[in-house]
Amino acid sequence: MQFDTTEEHDNTTDVIAAVRRWIREADPPEVGPRDYEPLTLVLRDADGRIRGGAYGSTMWGWLMLDGLWIGAATLIERPASAWSRPSATRAQTPA
Repeated sequence: MQFDTTEEHDNTTDVIAAVRRWIREADPPEVGPRDYEPLTLVLRDADGRIRGGAYGSTMWGWLMLDGLWIGAATLIERPASAWSRPSATRAQTPA
């Protein structure tokens, strides 16, 4: 059997959907259903400017990050203790 591998940049939605479907179908039944949810987080300053962010997904209780960026100026301006303060908008884990 002969195969060709090509890199595609346009109209990849169908390819991605098919690969995800085939992976999902290959999951062993004991792992349970996929509860895949895309996730986008953004870090904004007081003026609403984006200073950082992350994107990825959650599934089976796991966080999977595909990309994470925090601007260098943001890291320099904030002391380490400022990153651990509770936030009123932080996602809460259900009890």
